[in-house]
Amino acid sequence: MELTDIYTYTGAAIVLILSIFIKIPKLELNVWGWLGKAVGNALNKGVIERLDKTDEKIDKLQTDLDNHIKAEEVAKVDAARREILQFNDELLARRKHSKESFDQKLQLIDLYEDYCDKHENYSNNQALLSIENIKRVYKQRLKKGDFATPEDMDEEE
Repeated sequence: MELTDIYTYTGAAIVLILSIFIKIPKLELNVWGWLGKAVGNALNKGVIERLDKTDEKIDKLQTDLDNHIKAEEVAKVDAARREILQFNDELLARRKHSKESFDQKLQLIDLYEDYCDKHENYSNNQALLSIENIKRVYKQRLKKGDFATPEDMDEEE
């Protein structure tokens, strides 16, 4: 190796070292950061790919869970509507109910109406008149104090 080669390599090494420690305005060379990132990406490529696949699976599971929760919520509201309609049918057939039965159905009505208010696309026409009638009969019975008693229930059996 000749003296000129040594000067050339030494000069290149000095330029490389200076470029690491000296920041030139508008030209920031962060060799260590770039080098570390490149090495890290190369070493962790398999792990990164597995994490990406895991993220995709988690996103799919979250979507499935959200859909299941929505379906369960709709089923619960549908069941509440069926109970409301059935209760109104019983009132129309002149069957007396206890205050506790009315209170329970009024809670279902609250749940049902709250859901309908929050979900405009949910069809709620089926129960509107039944709800109105249940509330009307409840007010009448409350005013008169003539809810069914345990003795009334025994007579029906």
